[in-house]
Amino acid sequence: MSIRKLLYFLFLLTGKFGLAQSDQIRFYATVQPSAVEIGQPFNLAFTLTNATGKDVIMPDLSDFTIVGGPNKSVSVQSINGDWKQVVEYSYELMPRKSGKFIIGSAFIKIKSNTLKSNPVTISVRDASVVNNPKNSKQLNGKEFNKDFFVQVIPNKNTAFIGEQVLVDFVLFTHVSVQDFQVIEEPGFTKSYAQELKFYNEPQSQQEINGKNFIRKLIKRYAVFPQEDGVIEIQPMTIEANIMEADSDPFSGFFGHETETRHYSTNQLTISGKSLPKPAPKSYIGASGNWKIDLMPTSTEISKNDALSLILTIEGDGDIKNVQFPNLVFSSDFESYPPKVIEEHSAESNGQLISKKVFEFLLVPKKIGKLTFGTELSWFDSANKQYQSKVFGPFSVTVNKSMGEASGESDNESEDYSDGIFYQLKKYLAWFAAIIISISLVWLIFIFRSTSKKSKTNKVQTNNINNPKSETFTSEKTIFDPLKGLQNQLELSDQQKFYSLLQSNLRSFLGDKLSISPSSRTNSVIFEELKTQGVDPEIISKIKTNFSVCEQVLYAGQDKSAMMHLMIEYVKEIKHSFA
Repeated sequence: MSIRKLLYFLFLLTGKFGLAQSDQIRFYATVQPSAVEIGQPFNLAFTLTNATGKDVIMPDLSDFTIVGGPNKSVSVQSINGDWKQVVEYSYELMPRKSGKFIIGSAFIKIKSNTLKSNPVTISVRDASVVNNPKNSKQLNGKEFNKDFFVQVIPNKNTAFIGEQVLVDFVLFTHVSVQDFQVIEEPGFTKSYAQELKFYNEPQSQQEINGKNFIRKLIKRYAVFPQEDGVIEIQPMTIEANIMEADSDPFSGFFGHETETRHYSTNQLTISGKSLPKPAPKSYIGASGNWKIDLMPTSTEISKNDALSLILTIEGDGDIKNVQFPNLVFSSDFESYPPKVIEEHSAESNGQLISKKVFEFLLVPKKIGKLTFGTELSWFDSANKQYQSKVFGPFSVTVNKSMGEASGESDNESEDYSDGIFYQLKKYLAWFAAIIISISLVWLIFIFRSTSKKSKTNKVQTNNINNPKSETFTSEKTIFDPLKGLQNQLELSDQQKFYSLLQSNLRSFLGDKLSISPSSRTNSVIFEELKTQGVDPEIISKIKTNFSVCEQVLYAGQDKSAMMHLMIEYVKEIKHSFA
């Protein structure tokens, strides 16, 4: 039986269970020691005597790193012959910054009552580690020396918004460290931070105040200020197992004893600075060292095709601040909002390098040789000024579309080629046209007469069989050209989308122009559009739709980027016939 259980058993046997009579119930807090340096842990305890409690509510401890606890212990103590039960809730804490801190009250429930502890105060001083490495304190019966510590080292103390700052956490040790772990990561205010994993900095030695320390980089962060003002680098806390010195020559056979120590870094600040104003109109939000390139993917396109421009931005600044640039190219092109086709960040030479790629689509408004260009600006943080780069002028040849080219070819074949038989062919063509026209008129007349007789006979037959039936004329139904297009757009199936688009448009125009299904070819549709005086701009959009469909379905070209535009054209075409 343990001593504690034996004492408790004797306490019950003596019959002195009247704790309330021997002493009052108490709930109080203590801190030991009451003054520490940053990097030095201390003990916080809440003690309950003469009672058993539950539902303990601890105070706010956000100003400290919890390196141990909460721990609970129960004991029985005898003071002047009176026995009492003691319950203790304790923490081992590490301060995050210097100053004087008041730790608030804790609460515990005793039956139907709630007890409140007293607040305690802890004073935290800045640690002068480098200036006085031999400084030592007594802590919980063990010697706490500064033979090992962690220092925060930024590569710059002032940075512009979006500029990269490298913040290193470096371990200096004069003693043998068996292993260590970070038990609380640092915090960064008013900034975006990303931990780097691949940095090539080997372990080295450094002399400090006459002592040789081993220097080891244990953490590196790329920090990007997001606001103007003071940016706090809040402490990082590590736990290290230090191998104790031993003069016993045989101790190595049985292993070395280790001492667990905790250390928190000092809080550090850097300054964030706003960019100079005003920024150029062509500013794209980039700050730092950047490489920017803009190139068209083609130098020759058709009128109804889209020209693709690729903008590549790569550098060491905050890539999230790089927004869609509002570029003006030329009035000869209709431009569409860009889309991001690539964005990623990677480590290179110990820093973070980011890349963002935009794609712009330009649709030419006319044919011929067109030129265009633009300008982009960014902030060069090294030179503390805005830099601009002019791209172009680029030249692109815009040819007639496939639909227009085939139309011209048809016209030339109808006009016939130059040659010795031109006049003869012309007369023969006129003669054939007259014969065909007379034949068509005669066939239409015969067809209508036959159809009218058939309908009259059918109505009479229906009236005989069903006297209540009535003759009626059904209203003509117009095919919806947008039917099913949105579904194919969402499925991103280019072939099915353009196949359905071509079919829908022919059905819709055939219904609107009263063209029979067997005669709904492109040439017939365009001829009927001109005959009925349809707006030339609408005819141009119809030609564009058919031309793009042909390029995808028969020439295998990629026109996925124009699918949204084609739907907008169909909406305009449908509205014009409403």
